Order: sequence, then C-alpha cells, then structure tokens
Amino acid sequence: MVVLLVHPSFPTKAQVMPPLGLGYIGAYLRSKGYEVRLVDLNKNSQNLLEVLDGYHPDVVGISGLTTQYPNMKECARLAKKFGAVTIVGGNHASAIPEYILNDCSDIDMVVKGEGEYSLNQFLRDSSPVSIPGFYYRKNGSILDSSPEYIEDLGSLPHPWSFLKLNDYDGNKINGILKCKGRQAVSIVSSRGCPYRCTFCSASQAQGKKIRLRPVEDIISELKELISQGVKEVQILDDNFTFYKEHAYSVCDAMIKEKLNLVWTLPNGIRADRVDYELLSKVKEAGCYYFGIGIESGSERILKVMHKELSLVNAKRVIGEADKLGFITQGFLLIGYPGETEEDLGKTYKYVMSSRLDRISINQVMPYPGTELFSSHFSDY
Repeated sequence: MVVLLVHPSFPTKAQVMPPLGLGYIGAYLRSKGYEVRLVDLNKNSQNLLEVLDGYHPDVVGISGLTTQYPNMKECARLAKKFGAVTIVGGNHASAIPEYILNDCSDIDMVVKGEGEYSLNQFLRDSSPVSIPGFYYRKNGSILDSSPEYIEDLGSLPHPWSFLKLNDYDGNKINGILKCKGRQAVSIVSSRGCPYRCTFCSASQAQGKKIRLRPVEDIISELKELISQGVKEVQILDDNFTFYKEHAYSVCDAMIKEKLNLVWTLPNGIRADRVDYELLSKVKEAGCYYFGIGIESGSERILKVMHKELSLVNAKRVIGEADKLGFITQGFLLIGYPGETEEDLGKTYKYVMSSRLDRISINQVMPYPGTELFSSHFSDY
C-alpha cells in the first residue's frame, strides 16, 4: 500500500511546528517496507491536491490538534475524491473519536492513542477489526477497540530519519519558543502523563503511564542530528524529570559524550519532580531554559484544577534555577470557572514576587478530552 501522511494547516501560520508524531509513524511504516510520504500544509510550498494527484495514495493518514480539526476534515474530503481510505489520529481524534466519525463522513476511521503499531497492522491486514485503538463504522454503528501503548519506545525508528531536516531550518522554525538563533530540532525522551489536571488532555493520545526511551537510543538520535549540523534541541516531554534517575542518566550521557549541544524543556517541568542537585546536572548537560506550569497563584484554584502543585515549592525551584543561570518561564491560565478577582490578584502577587524571567498567560479552554470539556459538553 502507498501511504500519505498529512499535517493540516493551523488557523494562523505564525509558527511551523514539525509534526513529530507523524515523523515517528512515517519512519516506522517505512521500516516495514511501505511507501510513505509526508505533506505538511503549514509550509507555503505544499499543495494537497497536487500531491494527491501525483502520488495516488491508497491510505491517507491525517493528524492534528483541536484547532486544526476544520482543516483535517477538508483534507479528508480531498483525499476521498481520489478514492483513498482516510484515517485520522492525534490529540483531538483521540479525545472524541465517536463524535468525529458521526460528524464527518469523509473520515473512514479514527485511531485513538499511538498510531505506529496500529497503522502497520491495518496496512498488513486491510481491516480495522480488532486493531487496538481503531474506531470505525459498521452497519450503522461505531465499533472500537481499546488502545494499547507502546512499551518499548527504543524499538521505534527516529522521526528525523523520515522528516526532512532542511524543511525546518532555523529561519523558518524554532520549535515552540524562540531559541538562541540556532536551528532548534524537537525530540522526545518519554511518552505519557499520569497527572489529572482538569484543563489538559495530554494523556488521551499517549496514556497515563510514563514510558521512557532507552538512554542510549536518545544519545544515538542526538548524535545523528549533530552530524547534520544541529546545535540546539528542544525536548518536548511533558515529564522529563518525573523519574529523576532517568533524567540524571540522560544528562550524564550527554556530558560523557561531550555533545556540542544546547537544549531546552519548553513543555515545562513539575516543581515537585526536581531539586537543586538535578537542576545543576541539567544545567551542566547544556540545558539553558525550561518552563514551569504554575497556572494560578491561588491555592483554591489549583485545588479545583487538580494541579497538585505547591506554590512554595515552585517558588523555591524558580529561585534555585535563577541562581544557576537558567531562563525560566511560568505558564499561567486565567478564566478558570469560579475564578475571582481575589484569585487573579494572588496570581499577580505570586508572579511579581518570583524570579521568573518570562510568563505566558493563556485563557482556559475546555479542549476535548479534558475534564473541563466533559463536565460542560456531556453529549460528546
């Protein structure tokens, strides 16, 4: 079978994010002998109709976030014009697979969870029956199978063996934050998140259990990227320091190998999973920036969010990071249901009394897959 993977465009094109998930899927399917191609519609030079007309894929896989969903549907519509089987996945699809199948007749199947093994099995069997994570229609009903998450992440080929590095150079892409003027390439060292924050849907696609890549596999990928001229890496884990021993091992390996590399943790770390000793090791290994999810300076709001964060501990970590020379950025949310002016005032006072270098403030959104969403939109 011939496979086309599609990364739909975002509503705005202020940033071009490399589709790392599709990179993993493409690399894995290619390792199994399939002809696979990626089209990233966030790049101005890409035209899906032209690609479909010239490539004639049997299967079109589409992955995106909630903000990309209207464009995911349009991609599926165009793919059906060429007779392709359409399959969607990613965070949004994993959160509400039944709704998507009911909402869009141009989408044949939805994959909940990770797609590497499941898509390979579908291509091999040409049937979605009993494939983990697959949702599909049959005789007017939607059938499904529970997702299974990949335990041996070291068995997966590196995504940048499939993605084209030159397509995401430093003049076009700086990951998810401004880097030090170098080309910044994103990787992950783990998958999964065990926390239950009411505003987050991260576990929908990757599960609640944290699974770690082998340290030697991470170092191998970094060496491959360095050999292609990469000088900066962004590790996009949701929980890089969750297992401190693993974080120490990754950093020790970076130091031992004397990698000429700087790196960041733009998705943030949790204050309760790091201490001064680990921060020192992370700094020694080349990290210069990390985010930290504070969300609110109000203990009451944090409790309602199920954030499980100590503001005192977070301020300590920020202060220690400042002493070590890190750039730190606090992630804040406003507009949580029930938030008052008093709560906002506590957030303001907390931020102003901290040693944060930057803050980002976002309005709370009830994204599909979150507790906030399910409590307000039960029909989904």
